[in-house]
Amino acid sequence: MFSYLLSLPYCDACAKYLKVKAKSTRFSASLEKFQEMINSVVASFNAGEYQKALTEHQNFGEASNPKGGFIGTTMLSKQCATCGLRWLGFSANLSPKSKWDGQVEKKYKFSQYYAADCNV
Repeated sequence: MFSYLLSLPYCDACAKYLKVKAKSTRFSASLEKFQEMINSVVASFNAGEYQKALTEHQNFGEASNPKGGFIGTTMLSKQCATCGLRWLGFSANLSPKSKWDGQVEKKYKFSQYYAADCNV
């Protein structure tokens, strides 16, 4: 339990866990589109363009798992209720039954804290 709590986004300044503001889950059966989206989202994260990363993710794939959909992605936005510190996290998982086993990473996960005055 303690290790789970340590993994949650937390505001050190306010001593509070961040609250979920938005969550987007998308699915796809296209490896090419998945790789394009990953490259685009990573570039946006690295450039500090968090709204662009959110939009790119929301435009990816489908909202429900299509037949043969082997990729599930989630983008989660959290915020401190007191000071407004924000956190954006991204994760992607390939189905164990994926036809791309061995061709790409099975899991992607990255996140970033940023100030409330950033453009998101």
